[in-house]
Amino acid sequence: MKQQSELSEEGKIISLLSACLRANGDLIPVTIEQVMAFEVKYQEDLNKASAKLPDPYELLARGRKPNPDIVNVEINRAVETQYYSAAARNGKEIPDEIRKKMNDDRNSKQKP
Repeated sequence: MKQQSELSEEGKIISLLSACLRANGDLIPVTIEQVMAFEVKYQEDLNKASAKLPDPYELLARGRKPNPDIVNVEINRAVETQYYSAAARNGKEIPDEIRKKMNDDRNSKQKP
């Protein structure tokens, strides 16, 4: 197990390394200066990537377009409840005597 001084020294090194990488734009920037360094370092890559993207105004003008890859699935709530119930029992079946008691309790509450 590491001593407290070793942990704090390791933390200082990690913090210093992280700050250095951020300052050079090599990690996700946090401060404004780091963002500026990131943009300077990766400006060419950012321009190439944005050139490949569609015009946002055309997308807005076009409106919402259905995606044929998305399939709407009707959810049967009764079946969904059965799955949740089985999951709560770790997939085990309800024993017959407990099932009988549950049905008896349900029936006794339904009758006035």
